[in-house]
Amino acid sequence: VETINGSAYNISEPMNAQSSRLRGLTLSAVYRNLDVGGQHFDIDMSASRLYGHMSFESSHGLRVMDRLIYQPDWLATADLSWRIPSIGGRLTFEATYRSNMINYLGTTPWTDQGYGSLTRTNLYFRHRVARHWTLKYEFSNLMNSQPRYLSGPNLRYVNEIDNYGRAVYFHVIYN
Repeated sequence: VETINGSAYNISEPMNAQSSRLRGLTLSAVYRNLDVGGQHFDIDMSASRLYGHMSFESSHGLRVMDRLIYQPDWLATADLSWRIPSIGGRLTFEATYRSNMINYLGTTPWTDQGYGSLTRTNLYFRHRVARHWTLKYEFSNLMNSQPRYLSGPNLRYVNEIDNYGRAVYFHVIYN
């Protein structure tokens, strides 16, 4: 506590963690040129499990966390692509998942803030229209997933939900 212009203030100073550790495991599987009834598909999947640990001193004493800041426990992605050689094209479905994560560590669990888990799904279609030109159509957030901003112990309270909706993009690509 420090007195400034006659008023008492609780002064704190950000500092690095006293100790931290991050370990994890990632498994990936890729299969290219899977032939199903004369059609060709590519499959790409991966999943990561992260284990973090951190301790830091705050004005409320030593705080020990089972994760690092911006570290989700789980990350996963999967892509399935159908290759269409006759038009120089490809149709791809993509899904990604991220478990919740803290982006602000408070001095107590009640002041922690972070992002809720999020699953996004997208669909892409591209095809060649000329020797050096490709058109790409992108359909983003098919399941209309909304990001949530959380707070409190174990990020259990919802502070905000954003509604970004779905989106469609059109790209003209010069190869």
